[in-house]
This record gives sequence, C-alpha cells and structure tokens, in this order.
Amino acid sequence: MEPAAEGMLTPVLRGGTKVQEGHERDRITRARTVYRDERGYYFDPAARPWVALRPPIVHWGPAPYDVAHALGVEPGAEVLIRDRVMGDPQNREPVQLATSYLPADLARGTILAETDTGPGGIYDRLEEMGHGPLRWSEVVVASAPSEAETEALSLAPGVPLLRLIRTTHSADGQVLEVNDCRMSGERWEIGYELLRSSGTESGR
Repeated sequence: MEPAAEGMLTPVLRGGTKVQEGHERDRITRARTVYRDERGYYFDPAARPWVALRPPIVHWGPAPYDVAHALGVEPGAEVLIRDRVMGDPQNREPVQLATSYLPADLARGTILAETDTGPGGIYDRLEEMGHGPLRWSEVVVASAPSEAETEALSLAPGVPLLRLIRTTHSADGQVLEVNDCRMSGERWEIGYELLRSSGTESGR
C-alpha cells in the first residue's frame, strides 16, 4: 500500500508530500460493565467526560445494510436516525461521531423521535416504555471514512475509522437500537482486560 494511502504522507500545495506526524494513541479500555451517572448510562470511563457538541440531528432515513441486518429489517427500510457529534466540552474538539438507529415501529410517534429525549436519554425512555432491563452487545470494526466523516473528525488522508457498533436489546431479546460510534483509528485504540478462566478444558 502506498504511504499516502496509509496516512503516513500528506499531499501539500504546489506538489510534493510531507511526513504526517505520528500520534501516540489514547486507549479506551472497555469493561464488561455498563455504568450509570446523573446523565444516564455510559460504557467506558474514558469517554464519560465527552458531551454532545450540538443538539442531535434527528431524522428518518434508510437503514444501511449492516445496520438493517442487526435491527432485523430490510436494507433501505425507514428507521429513526439520531446523529450526534461528541467531544471535549472545554476545547469543543469533535472526537466521536455517534449515530443511533431505531426501528420505525418502535420509535414513531414517541419521545424517541424528539430532539430532546429528557434526562437519561433514549435508554431511560426505552426502559420507561417497558423494554427494560436493557442489555447490550458490541463489536469493534474498522472502515474507510466517508468524506463527511473525514471532515467532521479532521482525519488525515488514509486514516481509517475505528468503529464501536453497539446493539441494545430488550429484556426479552428484541433489538431496540444499533449505535455506531466512529472515531479516528490513528488517535484511539481499544483495550480489554482479559480474565483467566477458573476451570480447565477437557483434554488439556
């Protein structure tokens, strides 16, 4: 792969390239614990101080293919989309794009489709609607950013997105939401603590 495509070189005006400065990655340590404070649920202490830098953009739109599969709807089916830009409240720097997708039959005509969903956000509202206690699962993937994502996160050319895709389940297993969190793959890394099993495998 060419260095420019890997984000190592940056094109400059009037031709040529310059070496992109390296950045030591900040670690987000994911625990198998969902926390809660006065603002509602959160999923890792590293991201807890981040806040929405502007009101969420709430609209109806087609479900992307991978999200549709997780939600159990047809690709392109209309879903509720809630877009947020998260960042440091002090310097107002965007560090994460977070998009929630909710099935239309769950969200239409409810407070879930409002810009302000109140204290605790959509997760408190979902539990108040009788879907709790909520459960979550997540996967970590990488992908190429769109032009809009590159601009929003100020990504250098060739830098991939690090994506945490979290699925919210009701107590009876219904999928209620898919949350796609995107951040710079150059700036952030995901860490997990490994636990040693108390048992032994047969034949080992």
